[in-house]
Amino acid sequence: MFDCNYLKEVNDHLGHEYGDLLLQRIANCIQETISKESIAMRVGGDEFLILCPHHDHQQAEKLIEQLQESFRLKTDNVLKLDAAFGYYTATDDTLSFEEAFHIADQNMYAHKKIIHQQRGK
Repeated sequence: MFDCNYLKEVNDHLGHEYGDLLLQRIANCIQETISKESIAMRVGGDEFLILCPHHDHQQAEKLIEQLQESFRLKTDNVLKLDAAFGYYTATDDTLSFEEAFHIADQNMYAHKKIIHQQRGK
């Protein structure tokens, strides 16, 4: 899962039309990057979840790298596409979906915290 880093700033400074455009670009990046068996959904204002059946740890990290590259390529002088990512790879069915989702969510917020610290915020 991931959380867009600049949606609030875009909405506050450029307006919700540009925020909608940012979300549309993010959605396009997801559609162009994920496999046909994967499922992507928006789960909050600026949070997205991608379910990738049969993906292991390395494939999950590769997907994140591909999404980050796609965001970089779709960034322009007005809209910067960037996100904080978190994931969990289930190798068996010992955790419920909610528990796996919670772990991925915690990992995403840990990544977001690192990003904010690097920016000095």
